[in-house]
Amino acid sequence: MKGLPVKMFLGLLLLIISVVGIFLLRHYNGRLIPYHNWWFASTIVLGLIGAWILFSAIDKENNLAKEEINKKVEHLKSATQKIDLNFDKCEFKNGSYVSMVADRDINAVQFFGTTDLAQSDLTVSEHTIRSYFVYYDTINGQHSKFISQSFPFDDVTLKIHVLNHNISLYVDRFDKNKYFFDFIEA
Repeated sequence: MKGLPVKMFLGLLLLIISVVGIFLLRHYNGRLIPYHNWWFASTIVLGLIGAWILFSAIDKENNLAKEEINKKVEHLKSATQKIDLNFDKCEFKNGSYVSMVADRDINAVQFFGTTDLAQSDLTVSEHTIRSYFVYYDTINGQHSKFISQSFPFDDVTLKIHVLNHNISLYVDRFDKNKYFFDFIEA
């Protein structure tokens, strides 16, 4: 993990040297640098090597982060109590919302003489569907309330997933305030 920033720096440095070399040697006609075509080709190869080093380091760092997250989830699962959800103890909520986003279909190039485009002409409303639920249960003789994360589907679909037991609740054995809902897509 310590060598990854060095590899990323090296890859970025090689890319920068390559870009500078390509711009300097692209139209070079002088006599100071012999075989400038070979140097030009070398800077391209250097850039490809730099890109490969950079992207492999980034990919390796992403894989290490995913491994770390998976280890933490597995540790949490082993140190927690799994609770199969009871549909009758769930209260389903709709978390959908509408937001204004830039219209991707409008051409950003303005024609000469047309400067009266309003800001409302450049945005469209986008509907995002979300839902979540609140689960009530009695754990160790205490009434508990657990709020799920937001799921990217409507509340009817969420109800179906709960009925099909695709969502489980994991609660820490020692601190019931530490919990998470695990969604397993069937």
